[in-house]
Amino acid sequence: MWQLPKVERPVTLTVFGATGDLFARKIVPALYLLFRERKLPAEFSVIGFGRRPLDDISFREQALAHLQKASPAVTAPEAASFLSLFSYRRGEFSDPAAFVALGKTLAERDRALGIETLKSFYLAVPPEMVPMLAPRIAEAAPSHRLADGSTLAWGLLIEKPFGTDETSARALSAALHEYFDENELFRIDHYLAKPALDALLHARTTHPRYDALLAREKIRGITITLFETLGVESRGAFYDSVGALRDVGQNHLLEMLALAIMPIPNMDAAHVCGAREAFMQALPQLSPTHIAANTIRAQHEGYCVIAGVGSESQTETYFRLAFSLTQTPYTGVPVVLQAGKRMSAMQKDIVIAFDCDHTDTLHIELEPVPCIYTKKDGVLTMISEFTDPEPSIQYANEYASLFAYAWRGDHTFFPAEKEVEYQWRFVDPIIALWQEGMPPMRTYIPNTMLPWKK
Repeated sequence: MWQLPKVERPVTLTVFGATGDLFARKIVPALYLLFRERKLPAEFSVIGFGRRPLDDISFREQALAHLQKASPAVTAPEAASFLSLFSYRRGEFSDPAAFVALGKTLAERDRALGIETLKSFYLAVPPEMVPMLAPRIAEAAPSHRLADGSTLAWGLLIEKPFGTDETSARALSAALHEYFDENELFRIDHYLAKPALDALLHARTTHPRYDALLAREKIRGITITLFETLGVESRGAFYDSVGALRDVGQNHLLEMLALAIMPIPNMDAAHVCGAREAFMQALPQLSPTHIAANTIRAQHEGYCVIAGVGSESQTETYFRLAFSLTQTPYTGVPVVLQAGKRMSAMQKDIVIAFDCDHTDTLHIELEPVPCIYTKKDGVLTMISEFTDPEPSIQYANEYASLFAYAWRGDHTFFPAEKEVEYQWRFVDPIIALWQEGMPPMRTYIPNTMLPWKK
C-alpha cells in the first residue's frame, strides 16, 4: 500500500520559477501534504527565487492563495506554521550577483542551524533555461558529498519536458554534466510516482498472481490509455509547442508500459531503474511504412481558437500508436498506446489481455479509483486496492513522493539519462513523419466521440 515516506534529513529547497504555474499547482500543495502528514524534516525551509518584486510576506500570501485554491478548506491560521517556512529572493537568472546572494543565504541558514542542510534545487522553468541556470547554481552552492563520503548534500530536480527530441535531450544532459554528476540529477516524470504505479511495483514483487500471469500465460495484447475530459485550458501556448505525443506519450505511457511487464527482481532502486532503462533500449524502431499505417493523430474541433494556439495548428490533441514488442520474452506481443484531450470519459489504465482459460484480462487502473485486478467472464478478482491519501488535489501525492524520494537520494521514481534518450529514440521517427503530413490529421468532436470510430 502506498504511503508517504518520511524525510529525516534537514533540507533547504530553492525553487526557480517560484511565481509560475508549476509552483502554484504542484509544488505548494505537495509540500503542504508532506507538512500535514508530518513527513517533512524537522529543519526545512523553502526559498522562492524569481524576477517579480516580492518580499517574504507577499510571497507567503501568494503561497496561501495557491494552497487555498487547491484545498479551499485550509484557513490562514491553519497554514501559518507551514507558510513560515517560505522566504523569497528576487533575481534574474542571468545575473551572477543574484546567485552570489543566494549562496550567502544558503550558507547563513546552515550557520544559524549549526548543521549542513541538503541543498535541493527545483527547476520549474522551460528546458531552454536549464543550461543557463546550471553554472549559476553550481557557483551558488558547489556540489559535494557529506563527511561520510556517501550521502548527497545536493540535488537538482528538473521538470519535464527533458528536451524535445533525442538530440536535444543529449545536449541538455551534457550541459548539466559539466557541473553535476548523474546521481545528483532527478528528472521528473510525475506519473512514475502515481500511487497506483507505486502499488503496481509492490504488487509485482509481493503478490504471486501478477507476475505468475506474465511468466506462464500467453499475452494477447496490451492497451494503455490516458483519456481526459479536460482540454488544454490555459496552457494553449505550451501545449501547441508540444502536442499530445511529446506531452504524455514519450514519457508517461512508455513508463507505464515498462512498469507493467519489465522484469523486476526486487524493489531496490538500482534494479528498478536499470530494468526501466533496459526496457526502453529494447523498444522497436518503427519504419515510416509502419508509422503511416499504424498510428493515428487527431485534433479536436475548436482547438485552434484557444488562446496561444496557432490558427492553422497541426498539433495533435489525440494519438494512437500500435506496434509489437521485440524484446524477450514478449516478442510479437501487440501494444496500443493512446491518449487524448476532451475525450467522452476519463480513462487512465493499463489492460493486459491473456489467451488462457482462467483469466481474460489484468487491469491496472490509475484513476478514478486506483486498483489492480483480474477479470474472467466479467468477474473481478482484486489484487491490490488502497485509499488515495489526497484524492482531492491533483498532483499532490505524486509530487510529495518525488520530493521525499529525491531528498533521500533515491532514484526509483526518476528516469535516468539514457532512459530518456531511448524514449525519444522511439518517438522521434513518429513525430518526423507526422510533421511531413503522414498519416493525415483527423478531427473529432470534443467529449463525444473517439477519432478512430468516425
